[in-house]
Amino acid sequence: LESFYLAIGILFLLGIQAAIYSPAKFGLIQTIFSKENLNKGNSLVQSIGMIGILATMAVYSIGFESLID
Repeated sequence: LESFYLAIGILFLLGIQAAIYSPAKFGLIQTIFSKENLNKGNSLVQSIGMIGILATMAVYSIGFESLID
């Protein structure tokens, strides 16, 4: 049960980090990509973010399962 509270605490800290850095990330898209390529830039950033989230979930789920067994 102690690991559960640790996991919830870390999740809370990650939520705070996402709330702080997400607006900066989307503001930077306009600086990097021109107005003509703004859609492509936004979709690229969203795709990379989603792939990163899914990959992290897979890796840490496998790691967590190995700790339990």
